[in-house]
Amino acid sequence: MSYPSPHAARIGLALGLALLASAVRPATAAAPSRAPTDSAGTGTIHGLVVGSHGLEAFANVVVVGTRRRAASDEHGSFRITLVPTGTWQLMVQAIGYESATVNVAVRAGRDTEVILTVSERPEQKARRHPVPDCDSTWRAPVSPEVALPDTAGWWTASGSIFDFSLPTEFRRKQVIGIDSEFGEWVADSSRITYELGGDSGCTQPGNGAFAGASECVSGFRAGVNILSDSHTYLVEICFPCCGLGLHGSSPDSTTRARILAAFRTIRFHDAGAPPILTGPAAPDLPLNRPPGR
Repeated sequence: MSYPSPHAARIGLALGLALLASAVRPATAAAPSRAPTDSAGTGTIHGLVVGSHGLEAFANVVVVGTRRRAASDEHGSFRITLVPTGTWQLMVQAIGYESATVNVAVRAGRDTEVILTVSERPEQKARRHPVPDCDSTWRAPVSPEVALPDTAGWWTASGSIFDFSLPTEFRRKQVIGIDSEFGEWVADSSRITYELGGDSGCTQPGNGAFAGASECVSGFRAGVNILSDSHTYLVEICFPCCGLGLHGSSPDSTTRARILAAFRTIRFHDAGAPPILTGPAAPDLPLNRPPGR
């Protein structure tokens, strides 16, 4: 048993949204729609998309009433050329944020710079500031085959709202999420991943993918699954409070037990707050090392 790549699914979602946006013309246009064919009587709009926590990549920026649009790059920067002269509404849409519009005056042959600010949706704000909801002494029964090891001396793995202790054989693998936060650590054929928001499957309590035992982990309700097939030992923990899913897989049960022990050390904090665990961060995976499978 193996996991499909969450990253591939998110890229497909982003492409789908882009195609949908290009197919649907906004109902309230600021001016008649026309697609310019040359630079005469047109200008350029460029700038940055800024969210609650910094520059926002992959935001969709549209000149309302025209076919002119662009997506912000990984640095939050965008540039739209061949915009007809006049005053236009510029609309920005980013996953997890409210849409926003501003009026922009475009002059022929000139660049117009604008900073677009977007605000997080209420559910996104709640996700970034988790509040404990259970008594941490409540534990789910664990199969007798899973003997949990001591986690002293392990690395510290971190996300935006949590830290957990990580076995020292694991190394961080750089991954970029599009519609959610995503991270991965690998050790030979073993893998640990997390996803916060998006398609983590943890946005609703009782999700079928996490129908295992209920447990209180670090003050938060969680669903815990300990699974195996003929080739892979798996452990999954879902935190519905904030849409966080932790996933671990390994070809041997001993490493699976180490992964479960790691997940149970999790500590939550507000987004942007200093880490609670103070161990050294897991080093990056060397570029010449093949990734875990």
